[in-house]
Parts: sequence; C-alpha cells; structure tokens
Amino acid sequence: MTDRDRALQELSGAGLLADPDLIASLGLSIPLRHGVHSIGGHTRSVHAVAVTPDGRRILTGSQDCTARLWDLVTRRCLQTLRGHARAVNAVAVTPDGERAVSGSGDRTVRLWDLASGRCLRAYDEGFFDIEAVAITPDGQRAVVGGQWLCVLLDLATGSRLRSYGVHGGWVMAVAVTPDGRRVIAGGGELDPKVWDLETGHSVQTLVGHKGWIRAIAVTADSRCAVTCGDDLSARMWDLETGRCLQTFSGHTSVVNGVGVACGGRHVVTVSADRTARLWDPHSGQCLETLAGYTSAISAVAVTSDGQRAVTVGDGATPAVWDFGAKQYWQSSGDDMRSVTALALTPDGRTAVAGSSDGALRVRNLETGVCRLLAGHAHWVSNVTVTPDSRCAVTVSLDRTAKLWDLGSGRCLRTLSFGGDPGEAIAMAPDGLSVLIGSRDHRARMLSLETGACLQTLTGHTGWITAVDMAPGGGLAVTGSSDGTAKLWNLETGRCLRTYAGHADRIQAVSVLPDSRRLVTGSWDGTAKLWNLETGRCLRTYAGHADQIQAVSVLPDSRRLVTGSWDGTAKLWDLQTRRCLQTYVGHADTVCAVESAPDSTKLITASWDHTVRFWDLETGELLATMYNVEKGYVWTTPPTENAPSGWLWTDRPDLISVVRCNKEGGGDPEALPDDDPDRVAYLKVYNQQKRVMDRLELSVKDIDRTERDLAEALQALKAGQTAREAPPQLGQGRRPEGGSDG
Repeated sequence: MTDRDRALQELSGAGLLADPDLIASLGLSIPLRHGVHSIGGHTRSVHAVAVTPDGRRILTGSQDCTARLWDLVTRRCLQTLRGHARAVNAVAVTPDGERAVSGSGDRTVRLWDLASGRCLRAYDEGFFDIEAVAITPDGQRAVVGGQWLCVLLDLATGSRLRSYGVHGGWVMAVAVTPDGRRVIAGGGELDPKVWDLETGHSVQTLVGHKGWIRAIAVTADSRCAVTCGDDLSARMWDLETGRCLQTFSGHTSVVNGVGVACGGRHVVTVSADRTARLWDPHSGQCLETLAGYTSAISAVAVTSDGQRAVTVGDGATPAVWDFGAKQYWQSSGDDMRSVTALALTPDGRTAVAGSSDGALRVRNLETGVCRLLAGHAHWVSNVTVTPDSRCAVTVSLDRTAKLWDLGSGRCLRTLSFGGDPGEAIAMAPDGLSVLIGSRDHRARMLSLETGACLQTLTGHTGWITAVDMAPGGGLAVTGSSDGTAKLWNLETGRCLRTYAGHADRIQAVSVLPDSRRLVTGSWDGTAKLWNLETGRCLRTYAGHADQIQAVSVLPDSRRLVTGSWDGTAKLWDLQTRRCLQTYVGHADTVCAVESAPDSTKLITASWDHTVRFWDLETGELLATMYNVEKGYVWTTPPTENAPSGWLWTDRPDLISVVRCNKEGGGDPEALPDDDPDRVAYLKVYNQQKRVMDRLELSVKDIDRTERDLAEALQALKAGQTAREAPPQLGQGRRPEGGSDG
C-alpha cells in the first residue's frame, strides 16, 4: 500500500474529509467539487439547448428553473445556473464561449459567466414571458422574443436598442444571421418576418407555414433560413427573395426544433412525434430517421463544425448524433424518478416513497440503503403504513392498491376498488383496513385480510383526492375536486356533514388527534381549520404563492405543515395562524410532508425527484435523498469540512466530480470515471456516517461534530498523531455487505 493510499484510508476510516491543503499534500489536484446528476440532469422537462462554439460543452434550459452546462464528451454536469424563478425557455452562448444568455417564464433575461456559473446581470424591465433568445455575432447584443415583444438588447447596459414588432402576440423563435445583418422572428399566427438588425425595418415576410413557428436556424453563409412549426413541416427560405426553396414533410406531430448540419448539406428536425430526422436540403428527401425516444423531443442544437447534433425533450435523455461517423449514442436513461407519495413508519426508521414509475422505494433511515418494490403499472398516487410499521399499502393510477411486506419486499395482496384510478388512501387505526378515494367520486373501505369492500361512500360530485380516518375509528373525512370535504359514518356509510368554503379542489385532509377538528388544504392556495362537529371554519392559513398539495398536523396538535406547488413547505401556528417557518429548497411541487415521531425533523417529498430532511425549528436543510431508479444517493449541504457537502451513495456514476480553478471555482472540467483524483475524492467524501447521523442529531450536535472534524484535521496537518475519534466520529453504520465508501 502506498503512503497516499494509506493516508486516504486513515482519513476515510476516521470519517475525516481532507481540506484543499491536505488534499494537495496527498498529491490530488485542487480544488474539486461534486454534484449529483442524472443523464439529463434536470428534474423537469428540458426545452432548450445550445452548444458552445468549441463543440465541447452543452447548455440546457429546463422547466426546473435552471440552466446546466455539460461536458459533451463525459456527459457530466459542469455548472448549474440558478436564479430564474420559472422555467428556462431559451438559452444561447456568446461567440467566445465565455458567457450565456437565458430567457425565462419569470419575465427576465439573465447573462451568465460560464466559467464560474455566476449571474452577471438580470434584465427585467417591462418583459413578459421570454420564449426565445439569440446573440449577435459580436457577442454584445441579444435578440429577445416572447409575449408581446421582439427586441434587441444591449448586454452591457440592459437597454433596449430596437423593437422588431409583434407576431400575433407571441414570438416563439428568433435567429440572427452569422453576418449580423438580419433578424428572423416567428411565433404566433402571423408569418415569420426578416428584419434589418440595425434599422429595425422589415425586409421580407416568409409566407407558407400554417400555424405557429417553433424554431429557426440559419445557414453559415447567411443566405438561407430554415423554419419549423405546428403544421408538421420545416421549410427552407431564400432570405434575399423570401422564396420557399424546400419543404420537409414527414413528421406526424409538431416540429419543435431545427438545425443546419454538415456545412449546409443537411437539415435536422426534431418533433413531438418522438423522432429526429436528417434531410437533404436540395431534394427534400428524408435521409435518416432516429426513433426510440420515449417522449416528445423539444429542441436540437448543432455543433459549430456541423458534425453533431444534441437533442433534448420532455423526459427524454439528451442524445448526440454524430453525422460523420454515422453514429448515434444516448445514455442509459434518466436515473431519477419523481416522488409522488411519502409515508414514514410510526417507529421513524423507514421512509416509504411512491414514484412516477409505479415503484415503491423503501429507505432505511439508519443505513440510507434503499429497497425497490416494483409492481404497479402506473405512478403511485399515495401510500400509507400499518401501525406496527411492518407493512405499507399503495394506491395507483393503474386502478389497483397493493399490500406490501416491508421486511421481505413481497407484495402480499392486490386490492381492486372499481374501474377508475385511485387518488388517495388512509389506514384504519387498527391497521386491518384502508379507505381508498377514487376518480369515480367514491371512497371504499377495503379489508387488508380478504380484499373485500366493507363500505362505499357516495356523495361527492368530483374526484376524491384526499381521505383520512379519525384516530378513534368509526369516522372518516374525504376531500374532493368538487371543492368540498365530507364527514362520514363508516358503519352506516352516511354523510354526516359537508365542509364548504374553498374556492378550488381540496387536495389534502387531516383529522386532528382530538377527533374534534379538521384541516383541509386546497388548490386555492389556502389551508383551513374546521370544527369537525359543527362544520364551522375556525381559521384560514394563507401565504403560499401557489396551490397547496399536502398538509400534516404535528403530534402536539398545535402546529401545521403545508406543502405547495410553489416548491416550499410552511410551518404554521394553528391558534394564531402565524407562519413560523418556510422551508425553501425544492425545485418543484412539494407533494407530501411528514414529521419525525419526536417532531424535531420535517420530511418533505417533491416531484423534483428528492426527499429532503429539515430541522423543524430552524428550517435548516439537513440532508437530501435522491429518488434514483436503482441504489441510493444522499447528500448534505456544504459544511465547514465538506465544501460541496457529504455524500452517501452506491451510485458513483451519478456523481460529477469537477476540477476547477482555486479563484472562484471557475473553468470547470469534469473528471472521467477512472481519473485517480475522482476516485480519491469519492473515497474521502462518500461517508455514510457523516450523512445519516444528521437525521438523528440536533443542529447543535451537527455543528459540534463538524468542529471536531476541523480540529482533527488541523492536528493532522500539524503533523500530530491523529487522536482516537470520539463515538460520534467513529465507525459509521454499514449495511449488510456494504462499506463506508
């Protein structure tokens, strides 16, 4: 064993992370940082893509409100550009490859430094939704298209230099010719137009498309443009005469993207029909069709040498098409799955998460290890667990419910409840039956032992989207898309009371432990507290910026947690209606909220593919669990000793380790899987105990362990003998057959 390996082993065994100076002493490059990604990386659909002029990096924009910079060769994420509040609809890279421009549904345009990932400027004066951006050849200006506008923007000052008119209310696509003379814009119900960049005068109108224009590309000689859109075709135009030179027909759905490849010898189109096509621009003949995508393709970008195209789409993994080598490669797939439901076992040891792929993922909260339970054919709508923590029951849009043994992972029984998808489920206090709410406007009580229907509750006029059982048994509450909640006698099936007052569907209900009060959460953005017996609304909790998707009352019956489409969870004082804490960090809807049995931690689940663990009182994020298809990935926020946070994973393939310069972390370079620095980095950072202890320790104890680590490192750097680690820094938990990394 070499001295370097021995030192790394010693550090890893003691749970110590090497700081940059110590890493340098071991011969590693500095600094390194990491990020979790799947191929596609974003947590929602990717709708924009651009390639840097050197052809080595890809920039993508997504509905998850971020843009990401990727290494085209390693397919690793180099930077995540955060700052937009809504979907990033358009991206473009400056000719020098050093900066990028993004446009968003948050009505802003942002200028980014690609080396550091820093936002240099945000332009937000008088914009509406931004749908398209293009940068002039000098890199100093950008053409911005969107709702009610198409303007030329000075990137240095943010001033509007020129306006190019409005296309039927929306501009969906813009392009600037390589010679910098013309702007082409298209979108709404009017024909695409060609403008003089400097004067703003209209030069040509390109007549021929029927429907909206989705994308525009220009040939390298600036003589021709290619447009595509809703009429299922693409067209090539002579920009001097406005004449249509060629029509490319063959797609069976909207053509979302277009590019010019191989020095103008080919045209590339991508479509919502899940295919990409390569065309001969002279004959209009389709030369090749790429199929195999699982969903619509949203955009395409061609490298500057014209030899490769990158495609992105709605859930599809980014793909690269090499024209010269006649090769097409696509990654193994998107490894992340949206979390659609969450339940915590009463003993607090296990988190059970339902997913968009129909699977149930069971996480041991002591070891962090995940077990995959597959069986549903559609996404899991909701999940509940038995009082003894031994079993879980899921309900799915595949019109079935399943009883699972959490110990063995075996499906014990499949329950049927009618012909419509199931939306909600609640466990009876005795653990012998469940109440399932369905889209057929009914709720049914089913026996877990026999599968028999014990009772049917009928009375709502919309989907039943939420159910709960009173702790004492005998009573149940349902919430519906009809905007009401109802109280039921489970023995007779009779509706005892209706709670009306919300302005939209009720998505969540929770009966308080005293069985005297009820909380409802609605898509009208509010939660309400009701007197269960009288039906009177006692209080309303307003503060979310979007619909409420989840509610949970803490065991003390004094506080309420809500989860919302605005990506946040909030803690409320039930009596005063005061918001005590807001938990910010998710990139998508918070669809489930749970509290730890001792009410010190909050667990939130989101469609952004993560489950997050928070300190309830302070709102501090403790750890993030990624809902990966197989295996497990956990991370922590940055700490004193772990500048990019700690890791616990058996999926190193989902970790980007990036080398960057010491000044500001710029010039990122993704390290290949076999790079010695990457291997050593993961060996030191991938620490089970450092991550999993955060789910048990208080914030003060976590801070103390970090200080102890820092002191141990200082002693090591000073050449002292490393002292024996105290219990909280010692041997980490290990799953059977596993290791500390």
